[in-house]
Amino acid sequence: MEITLKLPTKPSKKLIRQFRRIVKSYGPLNVISSFQERNDDGHVKEVFVILRKYNDDTYEVVIPLKRHLVSSEIEKITHAWDAYYPSGDFIIFGSKEIKNISSEDDSIVVPDTTYDDLCLALAKSQHRIWYNERVKQGWRYGEKVSFRDKTHPMLRPWSDLPKKYQTVDKTTPQVFIDELNRMGFVIKKEK
Repeated sequence: MEITLKLPTKPSKKLIRQFRRIVKSYGPLNVISSFQERNDDGHVKEVFVILRKYNDDTYEVVIPLKRHLVSSEIEKITHAWDAYYPSGDFIIFGSKEIKNISSEDDSIVVPDTTYDDLCLALAKSQHRIWYNERVKQGWRYGEKVSFRDKTHPMLRPWSDLPKKYQTVDKTTPQVFIDELNRMGFVIKKEK
């Protein structure tokens, strides 16, 4: 995963640094990555920018990323670069063209029954985590909450909880799904 700036002439180190700054400033938060390579004496070094030269004397400045960018993210970086480098003699492209989520048809839509199942599974998982943490701390089941005796009425498996304690959060999972949509991710159900 990368973003590439193609230029007709060899870029200066200053120009390369500026492209990286623009990707960092105008791209998604924390999207820039690096990769490791071994140098001639076998030591591993971290590489943040790659400069490639081609036989036709064109150059590419490549910045490794944590994920592929969607078209609108690449467009934003391109506009910022165009303002900095107004000659217009460049091309910016991502390692893979990801279409933007722009309509209800493209967004992540989870059917109601599947969404309810997801919310219930998350609630059970959260209860199990809470239960295990309390047991490790010496808590046990009790009719009332007692910090002195370390007892709690919800300290039992989900299936043994009275219905009034089996609360299922139906808001947070949708917030998470909406955030994935906003960031350009797509969830695909396996068949």
